[in-house]
Amino acid sequence: MAEQNTFYKQYPLHGGYYEIRVRGHLDPCWSEWFEGMVLRLTDNGDTLLSGYIRDQAGLQSILNKIYRLNLLLLSVNLSESENNSPSDLLKM
Repeated sequence: MAEQNTFYKQYPLHGGYYEIRVRGHLDPCWSEWFEGMVLRLTDNGDTLLSGYIRDQAGLQSILNKIYRLNLLLLSVNLSESENNSPSDLLKM
């Protein structure tokens, strides 16, 4: 049980600043549909969605939208604040 408590202290269930990378370039007009996330097109052909997500349900909602659009999810990164470097949570 102690290991589980340590995990939740390290990765709290409340919101955070996320960076989500998907394969392909999305038009910036999709930002509103992705709950106001900022879309940045990278030189290698990927799109980086970044912004504050309030909780795990909000994250799941965005991941579901990526799935429904049949986009290839490359990574999901969490940072405690927008200025911190993100720690890699999930890498496909």
